[in-house]
Amino acid sequence: MVSIGYISEHGEVPSMTPLLTWLGFGEPNLKVDLAKNDAYTQAIGKMVDHAQFMLGTSEEFRNLLQKKEWTRDDRVVWEEFLTNALQTEMSKTPGLSEYRTNGPQESRPATQKYEVMRDPVVNHLSADIERGHGKSQLEFDCEQMSLTLGIAMQTLEQRLLGYNDDPTKFKSTHNYYYTRGRYYEIKDDATPDEQKRRSGGHAILVSGATGNFIEATNQNSWVFDPGYKKIDEPGYSLEKFARTGMVVIQPGAVLSDVGSYEAVKAHHDHVGMVNWCVRQLDYGNAPPDKCQPLIASGEVKPTASPSSEPHAAAAPDTKPATSAANVSNKPKFE
Repeated sequence: MVSIGYISEHGEVPSMTPLLTWLGFGEPNLKVDLAKNDAYTQAIGKMVDHAQFMLGTSEEFRNLLQKKEWTRDDRVVWEEFLTNALQTEMSKTPGLSEYRTNGPQESRPATQKYEVMRDPVVNHLSADIERGHGKSQLEFDCEQMSLTLGIAMQTLEQRLLGYNDDPTKFKSTHNYYYTRGRYYEIKDDATPDEQKRRSGGHAILVSGATGNFIEATNQNSWVFDPGYKKIDEPGYSLEKFARTGMVVIQPGAVLSDVGSYEAVKAHHDHVGMVNWCVRQLDYGNAPPDKCQPLIASGEVKPTASPSSEPHAAAAPDTKPATSAANVSNKPKFE
């Protein structure tokens, strides 16, 4: 992980594998110069200005900003608001509105009918911005989209909260991080060929305040759905992700920079089982036998007052439940 502030100051996304980069393997590091007054930096400025205006029209957002202190839940709402407003503005910006990649044809969105070129200098997207919608010639995939949205989010947060960086308070300017890993789309009984097709390199944003993730790409067919991702993984923290390099982003999708497909799937299914057992306790059901080892280890504990009406103990899903914990319900700004 590398903070957006570091990238903005140093003008480059440092390599996650410096030895391989030095040896000439892989693609060049992304570079960005925010001191330039070009179409790219101007577009980010407009995104931030328009998002700030739209957020100001929300009474819920204004009330949140006026609170003296924030809880973690307040902070999550804040990050959802910023994500949705800025992604909406990016989707309106010529040259920054569509995902496009120079990779193999099967990795491209169905709407991309043309070749694009990867350019490590992100400011060169200025040419695509000036060309207008539907005329882009440069790559703008998960790397460039995450960097662009991250810069905009960090800028807007600093503008609205100032530079009072206090890591002990949720109502404070915190870092957003650009991180790369390997995505895995989990499927039961996947063949070795399917496993290869269901994984690949990916760049994504993560909040230093909450540890939640922000998927900057706007492809609905992508393995991670666009937008703000609340992590629903027992015992999860940003420190744990930094240490283990693995996290279930959403049901059926894992980000990891370690392990094989089998190891990643085992982690994914374990998280699903823990969440299922927690739900049984929350429902007031007698915990099934398969939950007993997890209860004994302390991994499974009730998170809510037991319901007065027991629920049917359905068979556990190997995918973590989609619940209010990982679904964003903040308004989309049009």
